Amino acid sequence: MQDNQNPNNPPVNPTEKPKKNYGLLIFLLLIALIVPISYFGIKSYDFSKITNKIDNIANSTSNSSGPKIPTGNDSKTNKSTGQKLSEMNKKVNPYTKIYNSYSKSVISSYNRYLSWVDEKTGPTGKEKYISYGIYSLYGDPANDIAALEKAKKSSPSLPKLEKAGDDYTTALKQLYPLLKTANEYYENEDYKDDSFAKGKEMHPKLMTAFNAFKKADTDLTTQMDAVEADLEEVRLKYLIDSEGKKTKWHAYNTLKYAKKMMALGNVADAFTIDSDKFQKAVSDYEKAIDDFDKYVTDNKVGSVSSLISDGKDLKIATKKLMRRVRDKTPYTTGDKMLLGDTSEWMVDGSPGKALSKYNDFIRDFNSVIQFNKF
Repeated sequence: MQDNQNPNNPPVNPTEKPKKNYGLLIFLLLIALIVPISYFGIKSYDFSKITNKIDNIANSTSNSSGPKIPTGNDSKTNKSTGQKLSEMNKKVNPYTKIYNSYSKSVISSYNRYLSWVDEKTGPTGKEKYISYGIYSLYGDPANDIAALEKAKKSSPSLPKLEKAGDDYTTALKQLYPLLKTANEYYENEDYKDDSFAKGKEMHPKLMTAFNAFKKADTDLTTQMDAVEADLEEVRLKYLIDSEGKKTKWHAYNTLKYAKKMMALGNVADAFTIDSDKFQKAVSDYEKAIDDFDKYVTDNKVGSVSSLISDGKDLKIATKKLMRRVRDKTPYTTGDKMLLGDTSEWMVDGSPGKALSKYNDFIRDFNSVIQFNKF
C-alpha cells in the first residue's frame, strides 16, 4: 500500500562570475528562485491560496510593510539594488524551498486520510476504504529546517517572516513523525491486530497536528507574499533599466497581473467574487499576456512558447469565469456535482478551472526560470 508515489492524486470517493555585469548578476539571481500552487475546496482543509512559491520576489502593493529598495537608472543605484536583491533572495529561498517541499504534501496526506475517515469520530473499523490509509511525507525535513534556521540569522532581518518560519517548522516537526507512524500502521494493516486501538488513539493527535500546520502554513504564506509584494515593482523597474521591456520583463509583468487576478478569483464560490474588480483584473491580465505574446511572436522567441500557451489558456479560463460572475449564469446540475471537489477543473467558468490553468502557468514559469529559457 506504499502508494505515496502519487500524493497529488487522492482518490475521489466519499470523500544556476560575471565581472561588473550587474544585469547578468540579477538575472542569475532571479532564476535561482522557484512560485508557491494549492488546490482550494478539497474537503474542509481550506488552503485557499496558490501553492507553489516563485523563488523570485513578486507582487507589489502600495501598503506593503516589507523592506524598501531604492530604484533608479544610474549604475550605482542599480548595483545597490542588485546587492539588496541578492541578500533578499538568499534570505527567502530556504523559506520557499521548505514550503514547496512540504505544504502540498501535507494537504495530500490530509485529503487522503479524510477520504475515508470521519474527521469527528475517527476510524471505527467499519469504513469501506481503510486500505487508502494516509500518506507520509517525502523524506525527513531536518535538512530544510536547518537551512531555515541558518537563513533566520542572515540579513536582512525580517521578524514576521522569521516568526512564521519558526511556527511552520514547529508544526512540521510535530506532524512528520505522526504521519510516518500512521502510514506504517495502515500500510502494514496493523489495525487488524488491535481492533483499531492505535488508529483511534492517533486520530485526535493527527487532527490537532494537521490544524496546527494549517495555521502555520497560512501565516507563512502571508509573510512570504508580503516580501514578494514589496519587491515586484523594483524587479520590473530594474529589468527596464538594465535591458528594457524584453522577454523577462514581459514574463514577470504577466505573472504580476496573473497573481492579482487570481487573488480575486481563487475562491470556493464563484458568486462571491467582486464582479467589477475581477473584470478589471482579467482585462489587465489579458493585455499583459497579449503584449507578451506579440513580443515573442515579433521577435521569434521560441523558448517560451509553452509558457505563452499556458498563459492563453489561463486567459480563456478566467474570462469564462468572469462572464459567469458578471452575467450571474448558474451552474448546471452536472456542474454542481463536480464543484468543491478535485474534479472542479473540468467545469468551465469555475474557480477550480481557472486555478488549474493558473497552476499550469506557474509550473511552466518556474521551469523557464530554472532552465534559463529567457
